[in-house]
Formats: sequence, C-alpha cells, structure tokens
Amino acid sequence: MLYSCTNTAKPNTLSSTDSQSSSATVDASKMNSTTAATSAQQALNANQENISTTVSEQPGSANASSNGSAALGLTDPLNVTAYSIGLVGCATGYTSTATLASPNLQVYKQDKSCLAELNSVTYNGSAFTPKAGAGFTTWLAGDTATFSATGMPDISVKVLAQLSSPILSADTVSYQFYVITQGTTNTVANTVVGEAHSMSVVGQDPPDYDISVVTFGGVSVSGGSGLFTFKMGCHTAAVTGTSPNNICTNVPLTQIKYKLVQDTYSGVLTIQQAQTIMSAGTSSVLDTTDYIAPSGTAPTNGGFVTGQLTGPSQMSVNPNMLLVLQSNGLSYEYWKVQVQALVQQ
Repeated sequence: MLYSCTNTAKPNTLSSTDSQSSSATVDASKMNSTTAATSAQQALNANQENISTTVSEQPGSANASSNGSAALGLTDPLNVTAYSIGLVGCATGYTSTATLASPNLQVYKQDKSCLAELNSVTYNGSAFTPKAGAGFTTWLAGDTATFSATGMPDISVKVLAQLSSPILSADTVSYQFYVITQGTTNTVANTVVGEAHSMSVVGQDPPDYDISVVTFGGVSVSGGSGLFTFKMGCHTAAVTGTSPNNICTNVPLTQIKYKLVQDTYSGVLTIQQAQTIMSAGTSSVLDTTDYIAPSGTAPTNGGFVTGQLTGPSQMSVNPNMLLVLQSNGLSYEYWKVQVQALVQQ
C-alpha cells in the first residue's frame, strides 16, 4: 500500500515587503508535507504483522516467533535447500511468495481468510510437490498431504500451525514433513542361525539405526515361524541422555516402535505401506529394560534390543522379511531380512 502526499497550496509570489512572512508560510508547508509523509509511513507500518514460519523435517522443533514488523521468515532445516510458500486467499487481495533466497511475506493486521500454502520443498536434492489427488484439503492445522518427487519415495507433510482469521500478532505458520528410508538388505547366514551374528547396515534418518546383531531363537511351536531378536545400534553417534530419556539422533528411544513382517512388497516400501504395516500389532521400546548403553561391543554406540519377534509361517518357504521401525508416529526406517536357505552337505 503506497501513500502519496502532495502540497496543493497556491504558490507564493515574494516581494521585498513580504518576503519574511511568505518565507515562513512556505517553510510551514514543507514541514506539514514531511509530517504527513512520516505519518503515512507510520500508518503503513502499523498495518503490518510479522508472522514467523518453519518448514522442518521430523524430528525437529517448530520454532516460531512474532516480532511485529511484517515478514514470514522460513528457516533452513536439515537437508532442505529450497522451498516455495505462497500467501493466498486474503480478503485484501494481497498475495506474495517466499523462497529460501527471499524468505519474507508481508501480511496485513486483521486481514481475513489468509492461508500460507507450502507449494514445494527441495529435500536431499529432490524437489517435492503435492501429489495429484493427495494434496492438502483445508490447509489448516492438522491437515496432511503427500508430496512426491521423481525417483524418490513420497514424503508426508503436516500443517502444525496456520494463520488465524483475522490475522493475530501471535500467529505462527509451521509445516513438518516425514520421510521413509531403506537400510541395506540383510541375510541371516545358514551357518550362524541359532547364534548371535554381527551385521553392517548403513542406516539413514529417520530413525537412525543399524541392525547390529540378530539372534535366532528357534522355530515357533505352530506354523514353523522363525523367532528372532534384533540388537539395534544408533548409527550416526552414541546414544545420549539418561534413562528413561535416552536419545538416538534427536529421537527418544521411547518414541520408537517396531514390527517384523513378511516381505510381500516389490521395490521400495512406500510411506503409505509403512503406515498400514505399523497401524496395529507393533512393539514399543521400553527405555528402562530395552536400552543398551554404549560400550566396546556391538552396538558400540548403544541402542536397544527388541523383544522376540515372530517371522512369517514356514520359514523355509517364506524366508524374506521386513523389519520396520517407526519414530514419532510418522517416520520410518526398514530393512530387508533374509533367512539363507540350507544347503545339503
């Protein structure tokens, strides 16, 4: 909004007899024009609000603040190198777009029906946009959407906080997204079934674990299922904190759930498939009893041990499994686990 102030007073014709009084009149006119311009700028500033927003990967904190100026400022969280967020729907008709290079959006005080919409986010070098038919519906807090990128697993995005209608000084805008990553395929060798077996897996966030040791506990009484226990090691760094609040790469152990299922999935496990798998029948990490402290033996960074998990029936016929970890409700890491076939000597 621009304000223009014009001095419309009739120009003065100066003479030697009235120059002093006319000069004073002209100076006063200039002063009034300057004061009007200053007041107009103050009025403009008074109509603005500064709303802070965040776009972050889970796990993360939605830090937000309001400082009374007029900008929507977006943070640059882990592995996010670009984003686009648009201000739309305002009753005033005002629109704007923020990017990582230009992270400010102006909003008017008490404007109504405004929405700050996340249109794209570049994560780990891939540009994610709303997936057709699976985008946001209301854009309000709690609304979720699926974003997709070529050649990458989908990510789930959730609105944590959105603009009020009318705009309030205390408003914040926050989006958080959740990802699924795959660890390396693991094979339980036939020569060590029944014994603890150390394995190397390059795990990725989130969660951030390796399969460190697999213990085969025999075969179930009915169904011929294998019984397995997994020691999960914190991958990037040693576990921090003290029980019952131990943490592996920003995720408390108490937020971890796990499940072992038959691998009936081809290719990459999608986040929707992981959500279905983990919707029931999961086990939770009990910090006080399952926690493994860092030490000189695997897992050296510390971590946790699962309870005894039952694989698919007829282990010899169905040797392929998936171990799925879930953190904070919506992020996953999984591994393919294979029981190697016996070879007749």
